[in-house]
Amino acid sequence: MSITLSNCEITSISDALAGTRDLPCDIQRDSNKVQGSLGYEAGDGYQTIAHVNVGMALPSANVLSTYANQIGAQATWQVRFPLGQDVQQDDHLIVAGQTLTVQVDLTPRSFAFETIVLASQIKGQVSDGG
Repeated sequence: MSITLSNCEITSISDALAGTRDLPCDIQRDSNKVQGSLGYEAGDGYQTIAHVNVGMALPSANVLSTYANQIGAQATWQVRFPLGQDVQQDDHLIVAGQTLTVQVDLTPRSFAFETIVLASQIKGQVSDGG
């Protein structure tokens, strides 16, 4: 049995989830990876590319186990964005005074209603519990 959803239904579900994303977030990208009007611009550090609201939750044990080699013992969260948000591996996320690094895209390949990433706290920061 195959399940199909129309674009309208997917948009409706995505819109309903927007209310669960209540944390302001700045997405920052390495300035060497930001494309400007003249191509990729060389620069120092990270620059903010977007301001969005996100939702955060602790990842399941299965997700932590799957990506253990990548995240090690770092404090890690699943961060949920509006569907289609441009967020990439190694981007920095500034959420509630914490800086996280995007480790991996967890967005489902079918029936995605949000963009979901696994992000870890940058070493040297103290967690305030999320």
